Amino acid sequence: MEPRSPRRQASRADLGELGERVTRVETTAEHIRESLIRIDASLARMQQKIDGLATSMAQGVGGLRVGVMLGQAAAGVIGFLVARFWPGGK
Repeated sequence: MEPRSPRRQASRADLGELGERVTRVETTAEHIRESLIRIDASLARMQQKIDGLATSMAQGVGGLRVGVMLGQAAAGVIGFLVARFWPGGK
């Protein structure tokens, strides 16, 4: 068996290093992909919470508006009745 040339040994070492680098890059890429999937899921959950909060606030504001209109109507009726039937009025 003849000894390997130094050039061939160096190229095999370079290929070994390249293989290790490719493995590290693939591992890093997989980790980044998993992190992005987790971030995407977290953003989807936050969007759902924000939508629920916005719906609750809209319903609350709508309820307040109805309450204000009913209060104004009741105050108007009371004011009319007081002005009409209070002694000393017209």
